[in-house]
Amino acid sequence: MTSQSEIKRIFFGVMQQYEKAITTGDAFFYPSEVHVLHESSTGLQVPWILRNVPSLLEKPTPNAKRDETGLQQNKSDPFLPPYVPNLLVKECDEGVILLNKFCVVPKHFLLITKDFVPQDLPPPPPLLSLAYRIVTAHPMSDDSEMLAFFNCGWDSGASQKHCHLQCIEVRKDDMQQNANATGTDEHDEDGLIPIEKLLNKIEKDGKEHDGVYALPVPWQHFVALLDAGQAKKAGTTEQYVTNKLMGLLDAMIQAKYALSSAAIESSGKDQTERQDGGLMGSGRTPSFNLLVTRRAMHFIPRRTEEYKLEGEWPVVNGKQLGVMSINAMGFAGMLLAKHASEVEAIQRMPRGVAAILSHVGLPPAPEMSNHI
Repeated sequence: MTSQSEIKRIFFGVMQQYEKAITTGDAFFYPSEVHVLHESSTGLQVPWILRNVPSLLEKPTPNAKRDETGLQQNKSDPFLPPYVPNLLVKECDEGVILLNKFCVVPKHFLLITKDFVPQDLPPPPPLLSLAYRIVTAHPMSDDSEMLAFFNCGWDSGASQKHCHLQCIEVRKDDMQQNANATGTDEHDEDGLIPIEKLLNKIEKDGKEHDGVYALPVPWQHFVALLDAGQAKKAGTTEQYVTNKLMGLLDAMIQAKYALSSAAIESSGKDQTERQDGGLMGSGRTPSFNLLVTRRAMHFIPRRTEEYKLEGEWPVVNGKQLGVMSINAMGFAGMLLAKHASEVEAIQRMPRGVAAILSHVGLPPAPEMSNHI
């Protein structure tokens, strides 16, 4: 197992390799403009972060020198050796740490399994434990915090079939690039992850770390609160995070059965397929998103990957405008747009981001209380 001192050195390794990779063209950074959306009509009081990244419509320029030397990642599986040296941060007992080649957030890195494990299964306990240990080892600050996330399955926004968690540093100054235009300074009291504004809705009764909760949003969003002190008492961090994930998976199953039962009673099978994403009894592996922060593990079942904005949209450089691909970052409260017109379209929507997440997620299950 990777030692705690090695975990702390990972952040320096990421920074060092990131600077090399950007300089040599082994990694690409896409500048962006940040918009903070306040949707009072939903009553959620979440400051949604919408990041406009026009460079996503452009193709990166190949690194000719790298191509000549043959220092390319495995073409059939970029998460298997040989690794591009400037993208490789560390090989651990639990997995391999690689830089993300295409970064919207600086120093975005990945935790991958050494051997192929499919991305449509929950993350292996050693890799999930490594992610939590990295998140909690990050220096506590009002200005930045770590977020780990996992996209599982066809409809989750996953971009690779090889199992990988992703880690980014969420920085206050990044979130406030457009602060003068949006009039926000709300990322202090409840941390920097937008959706975690809602964690204060969980009743503090002394047992809040023992259960699973459904956040008060119009889609299924389950959370299990985390505590580093409890993780140490549990024996191993791996066992602790595995138990939390099992509780969240159980909540998903309960919700699916509740939705299916309610739909059958009211409208029959067709309605059931619409309510639960058509996954109940389909033999298909459910898709979900997982978020891991210092405070909580979040679990969001998925219905579909994309949301299509209203109206006719052009194709630019082979990429369709007006189609929002949503992954785990979206349910953390941080979405990506490819053009200013997409930002404007979302700002005009009556329920904005909440409508998008409701569409790509699953509806809340009836008769499932806040404390499951």
